Amino acid sequence: MRRHPDWHVASAVQIFGTLSPIFSVVEELTLSHMAYNPSSGLPAEVYGTQWRKLFRPFSGVKILQMPSAHFGPPWSLHPRNEDIFLEFMPKLLKIHYSKERNTYSPFIERQAFNLCPVCKHGSGRRQELRRHLLSVHLPYWIHCPYSPCSWRGSRMDDFRLHLKGQKCGPDRLERKQYGIYNSHMAIDWIIDRGKPVEEMARYALAVVEERARELGKVEEWSDLWGHTAGRRRNEQRSSLTTAASPPF
Repeated sequence: MRRHPDWHVASAVQIFGTLSPIFSVVEELTLSHMAYNPSSGLPAEVYGTQWRKLFRPFSGVKILQMPSAHFGPPWSLHPRNEDIFLEFMPKLLKIHYSKERNTYSPFIERQAFNLCPVCKHGSGRRQELRRHLLSVHLPYWIHCPYSPCSWRGSRMDDFRLHLKGQKCGPDRLERKQYGIYNSHMAIDWIIDRGKPVEEMARYALAVVEERARELGKVEEWSDLWGHTAGRRRNEQRSSLTTAASPPF
């Protein structure tokens, strides 16, 4: 008995999911198809979800080649639905239509917007770019306000884990209690107003130095950036993970 193409899609989803580590490094993907109508017994939203799952392993694709703008099966993946594409192909730059000899590339502007202005690191979403800038190109903006703790970091989830693990004090804190400088303003000026990262880093470092004097932590914060301690924590975390791994 000949199976309907819908079943082939579902089977491919399982296979591609297993091979996800291999497909994630693919940068150029070509799609071709045979015209057919989806099963009338399968709701459109369910059918579209299957196609999303099918393409999700190809997270590193930068160039997508399709037969035409009216590529049949995954109608929910029409190129005008940019957010849907970027949901599982965050590095996508352009779509090329082989039959129409046309290229649709609004993603180039989207990706340029989400590129780090310093190291050109690509981020699929604005929030990821913010995290990258705060953790790599700007000094740490969070500190533990409980004496004598000298912990600093760039992510709130790390800060919460620190408070929970070290039991320094209550975790219900206002931003002014743990914030060293105005990170929101620094990032907005970089992303929205085009301020050079180096300029905002100098501003942030000046504030960190001033706050260190105010809090009596000049010696603890001798590394104004705070990244040295952060790297040390990551190395310790990595070594613990390695040590906990089975020896085979």
